[in-house]
Amino acid sequence: MQLEKEKNTSFNNKELTMKGTLLYSDGKTLLQVSKEENPVISIGKDADVLSLPKQTDLGIQKIKGEIIDPKCYFGVMKPGEGKVHRDCAIRCILGGIPPVLKVMNEKGEMNYYLVVGANGERMNEAVRDFVAEPVEIEARAVQQDDWVILYVKDKNIKRVSSISLYRSEDQIASCVGGCIK
Repeated sequence: MQLEKEKNTSFNNKELTMKGTLLYSDGKTLLQVSKEENPVISIGKDADVLSLPKQTDLGIQKIKGEIIDPKCYFGVMKPGEGKVHRDCAIRCILGGIPPVLKVMNEKGEMNYYLVVGANGERMNEAVRDFVAEPVEIEARAVQQDDWVILYVKDKNIKRVSSISLYRSEDQIASCVGGCIK
């Protein structure tokens, strides 16, 4: 959003050429950009409708996990999660890195969900007190390519016991009703 203000244009549905550092981890690829390096190389024409990501509304979901900052978690910071990383994660998220909910599914695999406000707005300040804590989020889930975006109303994040992230009625369960891939 800051880059859009600097360029005085919206990036929505535009073809962009950007430079940055690719971060690869756990089946996800992220692009880390630095505004000091002027990451936007070019802003092209409106994207063809067929090239836009397909979106599938998955309805209202209740999901338990930990809010992380993806820059450190998927990047070089080890550990990039949990209490030991909490202060850094809060600084990263308050600095503009979008929050992600990390969830262990019933097979012990990790699933990741981008966390935004009910209308797609940033939730960085709203999640501040929940970073690196076990939480349950109730949100409208929308699949967009290989990411699921959680559209959260402010009051629909609550702390839960860390035990509930791994056990629910003697079964491993972190996603109420099953995880969404």
